[in-house]
Parts: sequence; C-alpha cells; structure tokens
Amino acid sequence: MPEPRLLHERREPPAPPRRVVLDSFAMISLLRDERAAPVVEDLLRQARAGQVELALSTYNLGEVVYRMTRVVGRPAVRRFLQELQGWPVEVIDSDLELILMAADLKADHPLSYADAIAAALAMRLDAEVATGDPEFLQLEGRIRLLWLER
Repeated sequence: MPEPRLLHERREPPAPPRRVVLDSFAMISLLRDERAAPVVEDLLRQARAGQVELALSTYNLGEVVYRMTRVVGRPAVRRFLQELQGWPVEVIDSDLELILMAADLKADHPLSYADAIAAALAMRLDAEVATGDPEFLQLEGRIRLLWLER
C-alpha cells in the first residue's frame, strides 16, 4: 500500500527559467538569416514556451536599428520594430546604474560600449549573453556566454 502524502508536504519551487541577453550580433544574425539565426530562432521558441527569458537593452536595440537601416532601409526597420513588440523579448532601458556598470567594464577591457552594455545587463540579470562577437571572450569568468557561430 502506498504511503499517504502529507497535505503540507514541502516541494521545491520550480527553477526559474534560464535568462539570456541578446547582443546585437544575435539580433542582426537573425534578421539577416546568417549562420547563427537558427539558434536565435530556437531561443525565441523556448521563450514563447516559458523555458527561457530573453532580454535586450535599448542601447543594443539602437545598434541593431542603425546597422540594419544601412542594409535594408528605414521602412523595413520600422516593420521589424513593430514586430519586435510581439516577440518574447524584454527590451530593458539603459538606466544610470547599467550605464555605470558598462562604463566600469569598458574602462577595464578594450570592447565596444554597446558590448559593455550587453555584458552589464547580463551581470545584472545573472544571464548568459548570446553572441558571436569575439570581444566578449575577454569577459569570460565575469559573464557566461552562449556562443553563436559566425
């Protein structure tokens, strides 16, 4: 006969979903259907299923916008921005604390300021950074990387 279960049996709460910060490299790879696009598409599927939480800083979004505008033009980028609103990606404002964290990283490492913002956001959220940008390799040990093929 099975043992009766206690009404107030303690159960461990479910582990929080994995967190991933999307660097501009990841977003541009997706939009240009480059080699890393299938990995980013899979992250989006996982986010829709509640298995992962995706974040993107407004600063990195700005980088995506200006770089893609040069390639596909403003109308296509406006359509992308409208579509992004329905994606399972939290766009996070770059507040003073994040800006100062990024400045500290930039002072210690030769990386772009946009990359420093993504790294700082990952540190704040205890998240991985999805990127294929080699500048991030110097931050191994300070942040976790989800490496995307170039």
